Amino acid sequence: MQEQIYKGVRTNIYRAIRQSDQKDVTLKVLSEKYILKKDIERFSKEFEIGSKLHNKNIIQYLALESSPFGPVIVTEFFDGKRITESIPEKGLPLEHFLRIAIQLSDALEEIHAKKVIYKDFKPHNIIFEKKTNSLKLIDFCISTQIELEAHHETTINKLEGTIQYISPEQTGRMNRSLDYRTDFYSLGITLYELLCGSLPFKAKEPIEYIHFHLAKTPQTPSSLRPEIPVTVSNIIMKLIQKNAEDRYQSASALRSDLEECLRQWRKTGKIDSFEIARNDFSDKFLISEKLYGREGERKVLLEVFEKASRHKGEFLLITGYPGVGKSTLIQEILKPVTGKMGYFISGSFDQFSRGTAYSALSTAFESLIKYILSENQQKINEWKKKIINALGQNGQIIIDIIPSLELIIGKQQVVQELAPIESQNRFNMVFINFLKVFTRMESPVVLFIDDLQWADSASLQTIQLMAREMEIKYFLLIAACRDNEMDSYHPVSLMLNEIKSVRENVTTIKLSPLNKENTNKLISDALGCSQKKSSTLSDEIYRKTEGNPFFIKLFLRSLYDEKALNFSVHSGWEWDIKSTKKMLATENVIDLMLHKLNSFSSNTQRAVQFASCLRNVFDLSELSLILGQQNNVTLLDLKPLFDAGMLVQDDDSIRFVHERVREASYAMIHDDLKEMTHFEIGSLLWKNIPEEQIKSR
Repeated sequence: MQEQIYKGVRTNIYRAIRQSDQKDVTLKVLSEKYILKKDIERFSKEFEIGSKLHNKNIIQYLALESSPFGPVIVTEFFDGKRITESIPEKGLPLEHFLRIAIQLSDALEEIHAKKVIYKDFKPHNIIFEKKTNSLKLIDFCISTQIELEAHHETTINKLEGTIQYISPEQTGRMNRSLDYRTDFYSLGITLYELLCGSLPFKAKEPIEYIHFHLAKTPQTPSSLRPEIPVTVSNIIMKLIQKNAEDRYQSASALRSDLEECLRQWRKTGKIDSFEIARNDFSDKFLISEKLYGREGERKVLLEVFEKASRHKGEFLLITGYPGVGKSTLIQEILKPVTGKMGYFISGSFDQFSRGTAYSALSTAFESLIKYILSENQQKINEWKKKIINALGQNGQIIIDIIPSLELIIGKQQVVQELAPIESQNRFNMVFINFLKVFTRMESPVVLFIDDLQWADSASLQTIQLMAREMEIKYFLLIAACRDNEMDSYHPVSLMLNEIKSVRENVTTIKLSPLNKENTNKLISDALGCSQKKSSTLSDEIYRKTEGNPFFIKLFLRSLYDEKALNFSVHSGWEWDIKSTKKMLATENVIDLMLHKLNSFSSNTQRAVQFASCLRNVFDLSELSLILGQQNNVTLLDLKPLFDAGMLVQDDDSIRFVHERVREASYAMIHDDLKEMTHFEIGSLLWKNIPEEQIKSR
């Protein structure tokens, strides 16, 4: 090694000479304290992705070597400096900026062509060489190769990417999965900084940046620098649109617009206004995750939250058939909750684990504890004092269902055993006191409980008490259930009647399927065409799906998989209406999914069958343990399900996109083998997972 180029928290970078040919190279190594299994896996993943990219504007990955100090990534040596050192206070000159922007869009086109999501566009990752005006994009350590990635709300210190540059969907506070279009937003923020000399948003706290990304529209570059042509300003503003559907859809269209700007500037010294993104087609099949036909329901949802955040607690019930979009509607509340610095926590009951008491409440409040543990020690100590004061000698009661609470309040004394009814009453009282600790005017709490129809009796009692409790201020309880699976004698129906007899302000939203018009809007957006063009196709799909949003999306995906939908560079998406009419209808969506699942390899079928026996959200490492193989092998087995949009990944967690997918996967296990399969899984987990982790599941 000749010299150290960069010293970071997790990695160090050195300049070295390769002995085989005496060429300069760059070595990336892990910091000594970060040589852990997951970090080694991340290095391997980075090299696997980086070595597939071949573009003059992307650093070339040469080798992945082993050393006594852990893995070493070898890349070409590029004698430049981070572009942050080259940005003048008022931003780059226009022509210089355009040349850089074109190079970056060229690099992004290669990245997306290889089905990679970069996820970390920022000036810090751009190495620029002044003499040749050339640049290299570096660092693919958080990049992914899946086309769709789940991104759920998480603690700020666990967000991937750099908070000043991440897209709204990358914050986890939007009802959107993550796809390649997140890179356009981060590139837009980067270009804004290069052109204007400063970021579009300035915040003191990380949560402020998240709020700005979600809700604030910055000043346009041309308003900050009047000499910037409006067209260039419009290009940047299109890149940083809040919704991915409103951004550029392809790097080639972006590069084309930038090249036209540069051509005009060099020729005339000005840039005339022209229609940007006019040939902006994407060959990636993505179904829009926007909310369709729910304007009235969304308004009610936000009004109820506004009431709860001002004073008195509120209870909202959402009903509807499976796949009608209950969970999707609820996600619309994430933005306003973030704007009020509140907490959104959620949990779902599991039809295959109905004997597990408080499972949804446990999941929801475990996430709340994670938020607190991510704060500084002073704040954690303040929370500790408040929680202990509220729980008194009964702390262990809450720790039993929320094990991570012990990390805040420490070990607690064993509580006295009581008779079942008395024990339930004591739990309810202690739990309400625990909840009240977190509900404050400056940070309202929204608790969302999904699939209430599968709740255990103990949970129903606690939920009923929360809904009836008049003294819980700044609190919104939302419950969703499938009313088609409940008669008037169902425990949930009886509970709801009890709640309505006590409190007047029970708001109910009943979601119905989409009508023909909104079905057509969804389909035309997915195919990037006019509603007039898609009307014949949407009429046929509406007839087969009866307007159920989940079934519509599943049917569209089936058309794509069966090659009835094809992309043309000249005319965009095209379809075969005859094939569509022959496709299996979705009166029974489970049958449609079983048809798809049965087309996968035996390894893929086995993996998803075992996964369906776990939870709707399961750990990759846990499934790999059950299958007796490495994580990378399990990911390969599951890839067809990711490609089909049936599973989405969020780091080491994997989620079924809908409970119906899990139901179909579980239905593949023969009834005579179900009990034995569960026993086999339980035995493996019991032998290999620490007892404290098993208790927390």
